Amino acid sequence: MNTISRLLCMTLGLSSVFAAGEALAQVNVAASFSITEDIVREIGKDRVTVTSVIPRGSNPHSYDLRPQDLMTLEKADIVFLTGLGFDDFLKRWSDTAKNRNKIIDISQGIKPLRNTEGDDDSHEHEESPEHEHEEHHHHEHEGHHHHHGGTDPHAWQNPLNGAIYAENIRKELCKKEPDSCGFFTENAANYTKALKDLDTRYQERFSGIPEQSRVMITTHDAFNYLADHYRIQILAPRGITDSHEPSAGDIARIEELMKEKKVRAVFIENLSNNTAVEELSRKNGNSINGILYTDSLTTEPEGNTYLKLIEHNLNAIWSAMSE
Repeated sequence: MNTISRLLCMTLGLSSVFAAGEALAQVNVAASFSITEDIVREIGKDRVTVTSVIPRGSNPHSYDLRPQDLMTLEKADIVFLTGLGFDDFLKRWSDTAKNRNKIIDISQGIKPLRNTEGDDDSHEHEESPEHEHEEHHHHEHEGHHHHHGGTDPHAWQNPLNGAIYAENIRKELCKKEPDSCGFFTENAANYTKALKDLDTRYQERFSGIPEQSRVMITTHDAFNYLADHYRIQILAPRGITDSHEPSAGDIARIEELMKEKKVRAVFIENLSNNTAVEELSRKNGNSINGILYTDSLTTEPEGNTYLKLIEHNLNAIWSAMSE
């Protein structure tokens, strides 16, 4: 090989190295909890590093920031908040102008449902016109560690809201790393399609169950967005945050409704104190149909990504109601 050929090969080799370095340029992201972390990872893949502030398997409603969490936040280029009051515990950290400029609320565009925690009777959620229908949920509860005001923050339980999160994340990653915007956009499109296909499949499945039979019992009110979207009634002894100990009156009212509506779908949750549901199930001769995943991804295969978590929950609920 002559000198010119060797120089050409060296130049091409260096160009490849630089191109690979550019392709793998990373945005350092902090996400408030594991579901947001997972969506960021699906869109950014190897062009982002992402850390969840609240560790997988921890209950976000009672989580207190640790010194290492503050370090994660400080080092991040972007901090993605789930919004709707869910991550208000980060507000004190975000008080400085420097930190405020890094924070992105990914709930923009989601229609919030009302937080009925502490209300005295069954309530109808604030809904869009196409969802104007009879009362969905019964809940009486009060008091919690992280306060969410008048809004229910658990919007991710509707997979179409997950698609909104994904698009908001895509936009911000494109702003931060414009050279990778095409990469982020393609990933977001594929991910959104998977969520919408999942939703279409379960809309069809639930449509085969009479609406009066779409009733379920679970531990706390983490599924109102799912219930509103698929027209399901939920009976939950505990509140939005799972910190309320249900009274004898709470239990008696739910027990009465269980009998009246012949409820077959009874679930416990992965992060909750499930004693009340287990007692209701025992007293009424119901079997517990399984575990639903609520406010955190898990190490279990059926709940270790957001897509898997949603599909697991929808399939478990639909299967129990179909029996």
